[in-house]
Amino acid sequence: MVDDNNEADDGRSLRVLLKNLMGNTSSHGLPNIDRAANPFRRFFWSVLFTWALGMFLWQSYELIYAYFQWDVDVNIDIQYKTEIDFPAVTFCNLNPVKASPLENSRKLELLLGPPASGTSSVASTVSASSDPSVSEAPGKPPGSSTAEAMVGSTTSSLAKESPMTGTEASAVISDQPTTGANSGGEELTTVPTDSGLSKNPEGQDTMITGNSATSPTGLGPTAGIGEASGGATAPSGGGAQGKGAGRRKRQTSEASDKRYQDWDNLDYTDRDDDMDLFDQVADAIAQTEYDDRRLFGHSVDDMLLACSYKGYPCGPKNFTLFHNYLYGNCYTFNSGMDGDIQTSSKSGPLYGLVLELNLEETEYLTSMQQAAGVRVVIGEQYHMPFPEDAGINVAPGLLTSIGIRKVEIQRKGDPYTNCTDEDTEDTETVFSSFFGANYSLEACQKNCLYETIFETCGCADTRFHFSTDRVPCLSTNISQITCKEGVERLYAEDEIECNCTSPCLESDFELTVSSAAWPNSQYAETVLENLMEISDDLRTKVGNDASFVQNNVLKLQVYYERLNYELISQAPKYDGFGLISNLGGQVGLWIGISMCTVFEFVELIYDVCKILLFKIMFCSHAKRATAPSTLDLKLYDKPSEKPDLGLTN
Repeated sequence: MVDDNNEADDGRSLRVLLKNLMGNTSSHGLPNIDRAANPFRRFFWSVLFTWALGMFLWQSYELIYAYFQWDVDVNIDIQYKTEIDFPAVTFCNLNPVKASPLENSRKLELLLGPPASGTSSVASTVSASSDPSVSEAPGKPPGSSTAEAMVGSTTSSLAKESPMTGTEASAVISDQPTTGANSGGEELTTVPTDSGLSKNPEGQDTMITGNSATSPTGLGPTAGIGEASGGATAPSGGGAQGKGAGRRKRQTSEASDKRYQDWDNLDYTDRDDDMDLFDQVADAIAQTEYDDRRLFGHSVDDMLLACSYKGYPCGPKNFTLFHNYLYGNCYTFNSGMDGDIQTSSKSGPLYGLVLELNLEETEYLTSMQQAAGVRVVIGEQYHMPFPEDAGINVAPGLLTSIGIRKVEIQRKGDPYTNCTDEDTEDTETVFSSFFGANYSLEACQKNCLYETIFETCGCADTRFHFSTDRVPCLSTNISQITCKEGVERLYAEDEIECNCTSPCLESDFELTVSSAAWPNSQYAETVLENLMEISDDLRTKVGNDASFVQNNVLKLQVYYERLNYELISQAPKYDGFGLISNLGGQVGLWIGISMCTVFEFVELIYDVCKILLFKIMFCSHAKRATAPSTLDLKLYDKPSEKPDLGLTN
């Protein structure tokens, strides 16, 4: 009976607590339910409160979901610095292969042919016999240039009289005999270094001075680059070799074979001859050790006429070299890999980089390049330049000014974005392992395609074939090219998972390009005099060409337009405080709950827990009070004894 009364009291206590809360809480809706005068109003306020509570829960879900999407806001600001890092400036001659070194490579000489008389390339070949810098660079002893030039001319004449078939030409390129048109089962062996390019008698390259101990991009030492390539082999296909013979002699007059607006004779299945030729030239260069590839292109010692930075002189030693498959030798100023990064504290062309360059147009091969100029790329230090993707062309006979403005991009890391924060083993590319370049999105994408081609086809893409430990994919091998094109198709359709992300911190540069005629009529005489003082060979070329300066010489200025830069940064769209604020706004809007109301419910929970605790303690005490003791149980178990009164019968 006592237990029933206690339970009734507890129940009444809970009902009283809830009734007091509903009547006195600061939350909207609940007091109206308690104060309702009739059931209809109580039902109305109950439905309204339930709807408002549902809206609050829905809005809260949307806010919490948006918070865990880790969205970011993009902020754009203009920052100013009194001193800012000057960018890395890379230039490449548009002509990737010079005419004069061809006689030192059987493969390139077979494809491009020795220059014939009457063309612009002849002057360079003839003058090579009198130019010590040209004659000694390929590795021949002094005095042998003239004789070998005559031999090359004779060979060219013989080849012209009895041209080789396409299969025979490909066989010579591969240095392997062919047994017929179908040579798919044969092996294509690269030309050993001894029969291709060699170095000078002292064992060093004389074309590039000040760079022999520098990485090709200035991104690390060159020690160990380009292992021996004599044993690299690859299967050879014979189906794509039919056009080889037609390329032994590529003259300027061949341009007349391509008629303008000759739409009726178009063959949409026939690949452009220049593209096919370029692929085979890339094959020949890819089979050459990396250190020797520089001998095919233009030297900074020959191209650079004058250099100054912020009014102080600079020279070839301030440039670092790397070889690009499309533009040949490229040179970078302020790469940063020597430990020093040039800075700029003033804006304007007087406080930037000024270059005067000689294009050596007489060394151009029209089959490889029909334009004249240099390719200029502006980028960050420690990053691999890709002139085939980005850059501007600068023409001769002009003063080209490139005003730059820096744009710095800061991205939020995990969990907001999947940007790459730092260089790790997972972000290593062929460019970082070979050149020591930092991670970039472009490098990652190119490396992904390069590695996928190698894993799928068993050969390396010639565009990024820097070391000889992998067999290159040759354009004359049908199976390799078919496989490579299939991988490139999958890559273009985004079927290959590369997992390349943008770096968390990167810098870009906006360019403003303008140009003016240079030199003017009064200064042209000074330029001509300076050119003729360089060498007797250059004096002869200048004297024989009245338009030499307009066709060969250019001036380039690279400078900051202003020292302020644009900062593009990411900030979390919802942080913890923002989420709490938004939730507070929603709960106040729909059900009118504030922090004071929250503590009212906290107090209710405390009172309920206290009542339940007292109930548990009372029940336990009641059970102990009503339970019989051990002594009582023993007394009950004893048999009753009658008293002995001592009465006997």
